[in-house]
Amino acid sequence: MSHNHSDDYGWRLPEIVGRFGTTYSMYANGTSQQAGPFADGITLVRVAVSGGTGHVYIAIGTNPTALDDTGPIIPMNHIEYFEVKPGEKMAFLQPHGGTTFVSVTEML
Repeated sequence: MSHNHSDDYGWRLPEIVGRFGTTYSMYANGTSQQAGPFADGITLVRVAVSGGTGHVYIAIGTNPTALDDTGPIIPMNHIEYFEVKPGEKMAFLQPHGGTTFVSVTEML
């Protein structure tokens, strides 16, 4: 569930609250890889990208393929939240000749 709160400057920021469900962990590399499918009732996932050689490209869908230079990017050492549908998957690609650790957690 998402709530809004204000920072010290008055900016409205989302605050995510909920419990952790299943976590999918992988090392993204030069080949698109998938996490999921997400369980029944899952509509929000938390994605953490850390410990590697660069950002990752992502895609979400029933059989997604993350593509270099054409999809959304999650920077290294960042956490993002994404709306998903049950049964969907999330794909990752790190095209810079190395690997980057990715963790996807279903939010209950």
